[in-house]
Amino acid sequence: MSFVKNTPLRWGIIILCMALGTWLGIFLQSFSATGAIFANFVDFTFDLREIDIAMISFGMLFGLKINIATIFGAVIGILVTR
Repeated sequence: MSFVKNTPLRWGIIILCMALGTWLGIFLQSFSATGAIFANFVDFTFDLREIDIAMISFGMLFGLKINIATIFGAVIGILVTR
């Protein structure tokens, strides 16, 4: 029996668990005993600091970090929403 029947809420819970897992993995990277286990295996950043087009100036940054705790968070999120 599912605790969450609303589909957008399900995805929100899964993404929240993934974000918490990523945060936990980044926290555990700071310790020497767990740093190698929780190292990021995807670390992608797309950074345009400033784009200046005559009358408009804007910038954009996109970053993605995935570690083993992110995967654990996704699995926990899926199990919670089932």
